[in-house]
Amino acid sequence: MTEPAEDVSWDELCTMAKDVASRGGQFWAKFTCVNCGTRQTFPDTNTIFAYGKCEECGHVTSLKLKGGGMMVLFKMGKE
Repeated sequence: MTEPAEDVSWDELCTMAKDVASRGGQFWAKFTCVNCGTRQTFPDTNTIFAYGKCEECGHVTSLKLKGGGMMVLFKMGKE
């Protein structure tokens, strides 16, 4: 099992999101709870939220301050 990538800044996260979307990909934003350290994934596709509520402890983390990451999907082959 690989270790998760480090979170990137809010500005870098937004730049990455625009790049993925412009190339026809899908992404799911992620963040690490600053309270309990649990990695969280937002259920909404191609959306970045400024704040995320931890499903484990209920703490609200600011992605604008802490940053985040994303899971990316690009379709391969012909449709």
